[in-house]
Amino acid sequence: MAFAETYTGLQTGAIDGQDNPLPNVNAVKFYEVMSQIVLTGHLIALRPSLGTPEDLDSMSARSRRLSRCG
Repeated sequence: MAFAETYTGLQTGAIDGQDNPLPNVNAVKFYEVMSQIVLTGHLIALRPSLGTPEDLDSMSARSRRLSRCG
């Protein structure tokens, strides 16, 4: 079902669930037509970092390990 039709689909029972990030649930008010929500924590956002060798050198050893840069 198209995202634009999801609210109506939930409301009419044409679909019985949806999977979207919480900001989307709030933005389009899915909570008005949903009876429950399951927080699975299964999505991970990857945020690449860019920097110079000098930036890397200025980081502590712990920070380099945590960022998997060294």
